[in-house]
Amino acid sequence: MTPSQIITTVQWLFLSLAIVTIGLMYQQQQSTKSLLTQALADKAALQQSADTLAVWLQDANLERSAIKAEGETLALQVQTIEQQRAALATRNQDLNHQLTQLLEDSQDEQTQAWRVASVPNDVVRVYDSAARCALRANLQDPVCVAAQGSDARVQRHSGSATGIAVPANPEGTVPIQPTVSEANDLVTH
Repeated sequence: MTPSQIITTVQWLFLSLAIVTIGLMYQQQQSTKSLLTQALADKAALQQSADTLAVWLQDANLERSAIKAEGETLALQVQTIEQQRAALATRNQDLNHQLTQLLEDSQDEQTQAWRVASVPNDVVRVYDSAARCALRANLQDPVCVAAQGSDARVQRHSGSATGIAVPANPEGTVPIQPTVSEANDLVTH
């Protein structure tokens, strides 16, 4: 090989090496560009997730504040109700004492006879049940729900040995239950 051929071969060798190096550098640049593009897309997605979480956190804090305020309001309402209940219990006790005193001091024979007469257990149970069902906490009680669902009562026939319920009036219809004020009028007269 002549020196000019060796120089040409070395030049071709350097040129080939330079082309391969440039090609590898180009490929590496494209790979880095692709990774950078992916990293920027990932950053944008993470930023969007962070923004969404910040909004959710802000909403959760607002909701927590509202629930806390509502809890404080409910606590005040419960305290007020307890005070009212205590006042009503005291008032009830005072009224019962006054009633007992009036009945004991009464000179009327009819009132004295009424005072010593016992109240039938059925009447006590009816009033106890009505008072229990009047409480909001007992609205899910099956007895109270059943009592609210019917506006009429079916009376039992006194001559029936089987105890089957029959209508109380001759027309065959169920009579309408009297209102509380009508029932009180019947009791007082």
